[in-house]
Amino acid sequence: METLKEQAVSLSQKKYEELVQKHWETTRDIHFHEKLGTPYWIDAAKKAKVDPKNDLDSLQDFFDSPISLCDESVLKVKPITDFIPKSANKGSVSILTSSGSMGKKKEVAWSEAGLEYAANYANYCFDRVGIPKNIDWVVQGPYGIFQGVVRRALAKRGGLIHSAGVETRNLKIHFADIKSEEDFKNNQFLQITLGPAIEFTCDILAKEKIGGLVTAIQLLPSIVSAKGFENIQAIYLSGMEIPKEMYKFWREKLPHIKFISSFGHHNLGFSYSTPFPDEPYYSPSPLSEIYVVNEKDPYSLVGYGKRGRHKIVRMDPAFLWSQLDRDYSIRVAPQEEFKWSGIKDVKPSFEEGYKCDK
Repeated sequence: METLKEQAVSLSQKKYEELVQKHWETTRDIHFHEKLGTPYWIDAAKKAKVDPKNDLDSLQDFFDSPISLCDESVLKVKPITDFIPKSANKGSVSILTSSGSMGKKKEVAWSEAGLEYAANYANYCFDRVGIPKNIDWVVQGPYGIFQGVVRRALAKRGGLIHSAGVETRNLKIHFADIKSEEDFKNNQFLQITLGPAIEFTCDILAKEKIGGLVTAIQLLPSIVSAKGFENIQAIYLSGMEIPKEMYKFWREKLPHIKFISSFGHHNLGFSYSTPFPDEPYYSPSPLSEIYVVNEKDPYSLVGYGKRGRHKIVRMDPAFLWSQLDRDYSIRVAPQEEFKWSGIKDVKPSFEEGYKCDK
């Protein structure tokens, strides 16, 4: 897909806006094609009486359309082929799963072009905060979209990657009450679930020279005293909500280590922290977009500096998706090469809290 070959951060404002429009038109023409398009989107347009060519000329038109509010539950019951265009080369489509940290896992499709764009964007953000290249990594985290994107991104930087796989089903619900190292040690579910990955990580640190670690901030107390941790030069924090005070504590305790954090979603991919005040996250536009909208009007953005609910959009040649998500954040203005809105202070829904999907 031509529109995913050049990173948006390298473009002028005008060129970026042109890229977004062209990318939307290409995505629309793939997924809404009458004969070779995506069954889900063709059916959704017909039911809503939306003419894609005339009613969805721009991404803004799609954002304003009722079909932009997908019901995520359909991903659990409908076959994945309903969400992939008939024109797709199935050999170049990866079916990846969500982490399941909030409940049942879901499958989503990613094109080779989409995964490559996401990995290249990740590396741009790694370079932006000074993550070193040519170091070996231990990657803790679930299989599926997390490993699919993160491993691909790190592989481009040189060095070996050791995987400490984690089964993350319902983890966020259990992590909600973890405020200290003692809380973590006393939580039997977390010890059973995460203990093997922590033990494996410590074993690898002891026998290999590992320079990078991908982990959740809540696991650092169990790893930082391990033999070999002194070789760590970079830490990528992901997977769980990152409490501000905890993040500040570790940054001050480990000043020699470069940190980066991400906000991830299986339908979106990963947004990365940037070296601006409050370290806001910016998504890999135009592949993925996070809009911060009014709770009572999902077609209206909140102002910069205001908190709202996430409306996420992914425009992948293999998978078009848009939905209201359970997360809330503060909308951040574009800055320097990031010519699109960012987010900061991400929290789960005030109403839903950490509920498990049924």
